[in-house]
Amino acid sequence: MSLETLTRELEECLADMLGAHRKLCDLAGSHREALRAADGRAITAMALERDAVNGRITQLSSKRKMIVAELSASLGLATDGPHGELTLSTLLERIGPSRSERLAALADELRSAIESSRREHSVLRDATAAVAGHLSGVMTQIVNAASTARTYTAQGRVAVPNGAVATLDMRH
Repeated sequence: MSLETLTRELEECLADMLGAHRKLCDLAGSHREALRAADGRAITAMALERDAVNGRITQLSSKRKMIVAELSASLGLATDGPHGELTLSTLLERIGPSRSERLAALADELRSAIESSRREHSVLRDATAAVAGHLSGVMTQIVNAASTARTYTAQGRVAVPNGAVATLDMRH
């Protein structure tokens, strides 16, 4: 493929990755609202949609790596990244100013979107842990209250009597 085609494909791939990461941020906000409203169906829907977006990001990342490898080969560049990839700065130096400016801007936006997504999901993780802790406390209280009647075990299962209950009528 030509250098122009490869740089256009890389630009499109980065733009798609940017859109996917922005979608993850939106989903985290919606998920947090669903958690606040205790809407189990919405939480499940958000989780499924998040998984689909994460799958898309994985596909796009693989595609990006393939495009960068082709660009590297067509430019005769050795890989210089920590994982054997061509770094963006090296690539931008070689592809010319018209495309490199747009790619650099997209890469900066993508980095920012990834960081925002990480922050949003960190907040969501903390909120989920708080709700889970609260529910655990509620369940412990229910089990403790019901255990005085020995209806449930500490594990929340219905208690099975240990032996036959016997009484002796002392009036006769």
